[in-house]
Amino acid sequence: SSFFFSSSSLERFVFSSGIPLLDLITYGKESINCSQLTKINYLVLDTNNSNEGFIKIKKSDYNKKVESSKKIFHKGSIIISRLRPYLKQIGFIDNDLVLDNTLIIGSSEYYELIPKNNENLAYLIPFFMSDEIQTYLQASVEGSNHPRFRQAALSKLKVPEEIYNERFELSRKMEIFIKTLRTGYNGLSNIYMENNYHLNEKSS
Repeated sequence: SSFFFSSSSLERFVFSSGIPLLDLITYGKESINCSQLTKINYLVLDTNNSNEGFIKIKKSDYNKKVESSKKIFHKGSIIISRLRPYLKQIGFIDNDLVLDNTLIIGSSEYYELIPKNNENLAYLIPFFMSDEIQTYLQASVEGSNHPRFRQAALSKLKVPEEIYNERFELSRKMEIFIKTLRTGYNGLSNIYMENNYHLNEKSS
């Protein structure tokens, strides 16, 4: 959907006026070796955990075996998978995703966008999800077997002033959307778990 936009021109978001994305964010660069994950609680995010701004997690995503180095992610950040952008594997790490004593780590396929000024970045999710930006990212990919776009493609983007000026209201709406989705997803997960329990009881 592109209902936040009045123009379909990609040049509007790359070459014309607007707030440079790099004025609003920095890229996360922290990582951790799997050998350092002993005696701490952690959540592992793979690219299939995120979709269209929402991050869905299962119990099995906590403290699961990790065999390679992972990126460290932070609350308040946006994570965007560089792999196959048409899958829209984008997520906002809101404050309620995990407890404060849980380390969030994940795939090196993610770019992490961290706010420069501690402002809520949720308003950027509709921007990244727009038809125009999705088309731009898809056109920026390199490789055929595992097409990826470079960080430089993101760095060229500019956020239209009308979106930036509405950032507080857009972020508020996105937070409500994310919390509503999480409530529904957790409710479905509980139903599935109960169903599996009853099936296992019958088969035992």
